[in-house]
Amino acid sequence: MATKPDKSRHVIATLESIFRDDGALLVRMLTLKLGVVEEAQDVAQEAFARLFSRAGIDPIDDLRGYLFRTASNLASDRLRERQRRRERERVDVTVIDLPDGDPAADRHIASRQEVARVRAALADLPERCRHAFIQHRFEARSYTEIAAEMTVTESMVRKYVLRAMRHCMAALAAEDRAHD
Repeated sequence: MATKPDKSRHVIATLESIFRDDGALLVRMLTLKLGVVEEAQDVAQEAFARLFSRAGIDPIDDLRGYLFRTASNLASDRLRERQRRRERERVDVTVIDLPDGDPAADRHIASRQEVARVRAALADLPERCRHAFIQHRFEARSYTEIAAEMTVTESMVRKYVLRAMRHCMAALAAEDRAHD
């Protein structure tokens, strides 16, 4: 039967081996999920720290599986927190009410009309293109974040956003010409 110091050394050696052999793979997996390398590295480090602190207390049969599962759960927690933060920061400009007679009220009404025109133009776009545009332009999300969420390349997200911008500009220009 192994003594406690021998068991601790074995656990540490196993963890070092997992870090050496699977650390880069873990960070790649987390980068795909989170969209940001630095955040993926932070989550990987936190997962290793949790595994290390737990491995000395409770025996874990599959340390590698536990590590990847822990890291995935931590990344999911971060994504949920990121979403909650975006929802708290979101402001819907179409529900701001200004008093009548105020010079800003006319600008507000014009802005609302412009938003309605853009929404109508966006409705004509394919769902993925519309989603990428809204996330980037209205939710201020990076191409990297959107690409990770949509499981496409950043280049594809850029193409979606550019296509949507061109479509909206053309639709608004055509509408303006029709009213002139």
